[in-house]
Amino acid sequence: MKSNNLKRLCYVVLVFILVFSMSSCKREDIDPNTVVDSSESTSLYETEPATENVDESFSTDSEQASELRPVEKISVKQKYIKNDDGAVNKTDNNDNNNNVGNDAEPIENNTANTYTLSITCINAVSYASSHNITLPAAIPSDGVILKSVTAEFNDGDSVMKVLKSTLKANGISCQITSGGYVRSIGGLAEFDCGQQSGWMYKVNGILPNVSCKSYKLTSGDKIEFIYTCNLGNDV
Repeated sequence: MKSNNLKRLCYVVLVFILVFSMSSCKREDIDPNTVVDSSESTSLYETEPATENVDESFSTDSEQASELRPVEKISVKQKYIKNDDGAVNKTDNNDNNNNVGNDAEPIENNTANTYTLSITCINAVSYASSHNITLPAAIPSDGVILKSVTAEFNDGDSVMKVLKSTLKANGISCQITSGGYVRSIGGLAEFDCGQQSGWMYKVNGILPNVSCKSYKLTSGDKIEFIYTCNLGNDV
């Protein structure tokens, strides 16, 4: 009898433990249909608004980047370009009115180097008239062998080089030494009008202190070859 009662007691205890365990498990389970308080489970159910990974220092919507707003202006002088790595580079940009494409060809400076040259021997004509001397037939009575002409030259050309080319182009004879000393032009030579006579030259109104071979031209130079009868005091 006692043995049966003990068995019944053990059975009741086991049933009670089993029921209590099942009840505890149900309280701990979460019902899928139950609305969870977002304030208590933010980390599991709340999601932040989707945002792009934008550097606010560059974003035109950021108040901290107001200095970059000129990107939106058409006449901006500088633009900001954001690289793939997030770095912001500043590039210069010309005004739209002056903007040319990268494929535009550069404008070349086609301005030619020019010089003017004249040759006169008025002093020789006067000397010949006063000393009863006959000048070469090629010398005109007014003493103007070559009126002022304008021609082009290359960089580095000397007075001697352009003198020779100009005389040749106009059919005028000359004798010039290799060192650049002019002995005669048009048949009129040194000493033909006295021991202090000969050919001299000016560039822009100045008598250079070098030979015509050594004088390098600059565009716009005015060259004058003048025959002197008094060592240059009459030119």
